[in-house]
Amino acid sequence: MSARLRTLGGLSLDLGDPPATGRATQRKRLALLALLAAARNGGLSRDKIIAYLWPERDTEQSRHALSQALYALRRELGDTCIVAGIDELCLDHEQVPSDVAQLNAAIASGDLTTIAALHTGPFLDGFHLPDAPEFEEWVAQRRAEYERAYTAALDELAARALANGDARRAVGCLQQRAAVDPLNSEVALRLMRARAAAGDRAGALRHFRTHAALLREELQIEPDAELAAFAAACSHAQPDHRHAPVPQAAAAAPPEPARPRRRIATRARVAAALAVTAVLVFAIAVARGGRDDVTSQVVLAAVSGPDTALSMAVREALRAELEQSDGARVLGDAVSAHTLELMRLPPSTLLDEQRALEVAHRRGVPYVITASVQPVGTGAQIVVRLLDVARDRVVATVTRRPNREQEVLGAVGSIAADVRERVTRMPARTTSPLPAVTTASLPALRNYALARHALSSWDRQRALELLEAALVHDSSFALAHYLAGDLLWYIDKQRHSDEHMERAVQLAERLPPREQLIVRARYQQLVRDEPDSALVYWKLLADSYPDEPLAYEGLRWAYRALGRTREMAEASARGARYDGAQRRNAYYDRLTLSLQSGDSAGAMEASLHLENPQGGLLLWLLGRNRLPPPALLRSVPPNSRHAALLIAHRFDEAAVQLDSMRSASLQWYPRALLAQARMEWAFAPSARARACLARVLTWIENADLSPPAYARLAERTAELAARMNDRDALRRLRNLIDQQDRGRDLRSYRIARSTLDAADAFMRGDFATAAQASIQYRDSMFYARSNATVLLLHADALAAGGRRADARRILQQLAEQRVSPDGDMEILPLIAHIAAARLAALQEAS
Repeated sequence: MSARLRTLGGLSLDLGDPPATGRATQRKRLALLALLAAARNGGLSRDKIIAYLWPERDTEQSRHALSQALYALRRELGDTCIVAGIDELCLDHEQVPSDVAQLNAAIASGDLTTIAALHTGPFLDGFHLPDAPEFEEWVAQRRAEYERAYTAALDELAARALANGDARRAVGCLQQRAAVDPLNSEVALRLMRARAAAGDRAGALRHFRTHAALLREELQIEPDAELAAFAAACSHAQPDHRHAPVPQAAAAAPPEPARPRRRIATRARVAAALAVTAVLVFAIAVARGGRDDVTSQVVLAAVSGPDTALSMAVREALRAELEQSDGARVLGDAVSAHTLELMRLPPSTLLDEQRALEVAHRRGVPYVITASVQPVGTGAQIVVRLLDVARDRVVATVTRRPNREQEVLGAVGSIAADVRERVTRMPARTTSPLPAVTTASLPALRNYALARHALSSWDRQRALELLEAALVHDSSFALAHYLAGDLLWYIDKQRHSDEHMERAVQLAERLPPREQLIVRARYQQLVRDEPDSALVYWKLLADSYPDEPLAYEGLRWAYRALGRTREMAEASARGARYDGAQRRNAYYDRLTLSLQSGDSAGAMEASLHLENPQGGLLLWLLGRNRLPPPALLRSVPPNSRHAALLIAHRFDEAAVQLDSMRSASLQWYPRALLAQARMEWAFAPSARARACLARVLTWIENADLSPPAYARLAERTAELAARMNDRDALRRLRNLIDQQDRGRDLRSYRIARSTLDAADAFMRGDFATAAQASIQYRDSMFYARSNATVLLLHADALAAGGRRADARRILQQLAEQRVSPDGDMEILPLIAHIAAARLAALQEAS
């Protein structure tokens, strides 16, 4: 059985199949493999292993546990995978190879290039055994040791590259170095200088902006003067192609191996001739690069062979010949290099067959071409294979054996024509690319992509299952943690969401700038409840990566949380250009903006594009105090139908609808209970209204919500409790807010406390204090806050305090739904209906 142990960037055992679902029961076995794989002196004693893994058990129990683990591993990996000596256990590194054994060997030999290539993440990242403190301490020591070796290797490789005038290769090394220590300004400056030396001043400026944002967020300091001065120099230099990618190093292949002296001069002449020809033909291919009739794209792997110069030249000639005429388009080296970075590999990594296949999988390319060239006498043998990526099989093999060096170029042209013809005859296929996010595991990336696809069809449960599967393959996959946290937040599992988001931000330090911005932005919003800080990150992401859909999705959430409706609509419209799944949000935001501005035509048009256009139409009708026809009422979701019945004062029928929303998501049930209680108490006070209030309190106290969700429900409940003179409800709400806030003084809770103070003052008859407290945060927002609810309490406090003219002005605004900002369009028609009745009563009294 083929097995490989991965310990850098996580801990997993690749058996060629997805891991078993009962992974929690296998953690000690994986830890045992990691201990043996990392052992430098060949093995570990049984007593030492027991001390690491089973310190809490007595001798007999711990030895039995070790025996059971060994039995299970040998049964799964083979009887000889672990060799037992008199007292030591050793791992058979040929049967179970591992990255950490290779890394130890590279460190011992001083092979800097291999160290940099192997260290794809912290040792055993994301893997913990809480009941084994000695094992945890050993992991921490090894992790720090390997990271020191990795960063030292990158520093030395970058210095050598700069000394040799290869600024582009230095950029690749320093990018990896900055990912390890993103707050290190000395590393940031070195990377910026290398980018500028490579001709990428725009990239230097982007890194400066990202680094500066991290310094302000994490350390509350500004970048030092030398960094700022260099950034200013870059910004004034010309030309500055803002989003130009960093050109990749031409010398991407490993050092040329030694060859027999008698053939060096001849091979050099052949290589030079092929290279010149390749450049000319490639220029033609570039000129044709804009054509639309290319049938298929291919990834061209590195050409293998003992003569590196000849292999490189044959590859370039093969690329040029393939693109010379219609039939195939080769994935560019810059794109391949960027994809390797996403795989946590240096951009200069040799694109062998396995890596070429993974690049093709990630980029959605249907075919891979591999080749080898072997000198034979005075000629060579060239073998080219065409691989079908989706079917994972060779579909064609083409071989040529030119007898003389002068015939090599012609042979390459003949092979390219043959391969191109075969590609052309195949059915043209397009494959969706996988998301361009960083993970060393292709199975993890596939599960992540499937999760995003499931979310596009609103299958959140399936998406969560796929994300958990992705994290089994790669526990350090930051964006999988991020998306899981985001999804759990959405379905009101905040504690679990926080765990994933905390893990994502811990891993963010090792991520490229794009992913760092995404993770840190959402962390600010979901965990720290700071949408304004999140907005800074989302803006920087959109500015640096204008085609990144997540940037606009994040901007939309942040703008909505801040009550900036117009900018929210603009962000979602921009996002829809890059991601079809965001079109629904774009139309909903357009509907919201049209309703707030009184644009009836725009609202009607936007509603027709919604998933449920009847719901949008109903929202417009209710906003104009116009009751919908029965046919429309039957076609809308339960929450919209419930609101329509309440506005029609059909309270008994509305109450029947409550049970249909009991198991609904998005807090429909407590919001519907509050709406029922509010409307009944305003027009026909009843015991049912008080019962609804009591049920809401119980629901909130047993929920697991985000700070904005707790805050908005607390505000709406408090406003209603004040009218019912329910002091116990207010006390319970205040206790709930304090318990959830835990002394953090989060933004949403700070705003909600002011509303609770207003409700308390209103209940005590202190209407001046109630009026003042209710508008203390009038223009402040958190996600989906209903300012209309608080303004209604403010208007009633003004009226009760004798300021009827001011009360009428506020009620008029509410009745016309001229409430800005407001984060909840669904509650506005109900508040408008109540406000219109209060306004009529005031006018009649005067």
